[in-house]
Amino acid sequence: MRINRFFCAKKALAGVLVGALLVTSTATGNSMLPTSHVVMAASEWNAGTVYNKGDEVVYNGVTYRAKWWVQGEKPDASSAWESVSGGNGNNPGDNPTTNPGDNNDNNPGDDTGNTVNPGDIQGTGTNINGVKLPANYYNRKVVGYFPNYAIGSDAHEHFNIADLQWDKLTHVQYAFAVVNKETCKIEVADPANDLENRFDDNTFIHKGKAIKMDPTLGYYGQFNIMHTLKKMYPNVTVLISTGGWGASEGLWYATQNENTMRTFASSAVAFVRQYGFDGIDIDFEFPSETPLSGNYTNFTESIRPGIAKRYAQFMKILSEEFSKAAKQDG
Repeated sequence: MRINRFFCAKKALAGVLVGALLVTSTATGNSMLPTSHVVMAASEWNAGTVYNKGDEVVYNGVTYRAKWWVQGEKPDASSAWESVSGGNGNNPGDNPTTNPGDNNDNNPGDDTGNTVNPGDIQGTGTNINGVKLPANYYNRKVVGYFPNYAIGSDAHEHFNIADLQWDKLTHVQYAFAVVNKETCKIEVADPANDLENRFDDNTFIHKGKAIKMDPTLGYYGQFNIMHTLKKMYPNVTVLISTGGWGASEGLWYATQNENTMRTFASSAVAFVRQYGFDGIDIDFEFPSETPLSGNYTNFTESIRPGIAKRYAQFMKILSEEFSKAAKQDG
C-alpha cells in the first residue's frame, strides 16, 4: 500500500483528465506536460522545444536521439539523449552500463536502469518504516486521473473506468471518495455507480473486449469493473483519491487533532482493503495557513491556524498506518 500526495484536482474533460502525467518517484506534486512544438525529424537542438522518445536533433555537429520525453537538457550533458552519429562516446547516454537512465530493455516504464538503483545504494531495499520496496519503485510513473462522476456526465461523454488506457499507465487515481464530517472516516462518494449499479443496460468495453462483473466480490458498480481490470493489468497501482476542490472540507475535519487523524487513517486502510485498492491519494486543496485559501468555509477558517504542523502530523500517521498494513498484507 502506498500514499501519493497530489494537490491539484483536474477539472477538464475526461479525455484530458486521463492523459498521462509524467512524474518521478520522488515527486509530491503533479504537472501537466507543456504544450510545445514536437520535432518530427532531425534539426538543430532548441532548449524550448519538447522532444519525445525517438526524436533526433543536431547539437554541435553531432546527431542525438531522445530516449524519452525531454526539454531544456543539452544533448551532450544529459542521459536523456544518445548520440546517433559523430559522437565521441562521452555522452552520458552512450554507456548503458553506467547510465541510470537506460537499461536498454525498450520498456518505457523502466527508465531507471538495473545498474544504479537508489535502493541498492541505500543498501536496504526498504523504506523508513521497514516496508520492502518493489523492484520498480524508483521508475518513472505515468498516472491516469479517473473521475468516477464522468460516467453520468454528457460533458465527459460518459467516460468510464474501462475507457482508461490501462496498458499505458503505471498508476490510476480513482476520484473521488469523501470524508464524512461527522465521523472523519472515508466513505464512497457515489454508492450507486461505484458499488450498487449492475449496469444491465450498459456494456463496459476495453480494447474491444466486454468486461464482465465479478459476482463474487459482494459489490458491483465501477469498483467491480476496476477489480477485473486490475487483474488484467497487475502492474498498475490503483489509488483511491479523496479531497479535490469540492470535497476537501472533509479533510479539514480529519486533521482537527490526533484522534481525528487516526480515525481517518484507520478507515482509509479498511477502505483500501475492502474494495481492492492499492493505496490512497490525498488531494487536499489546500492545507495552507494563508487566509481564505482553497475552497474555504467558516469551519476551515476557524481551524486554519496550525494546519501546516497538523498536516505534517496527519501524513506521518497515515504513512505509519499504511506501512503497518503493508507488512501485514505482504
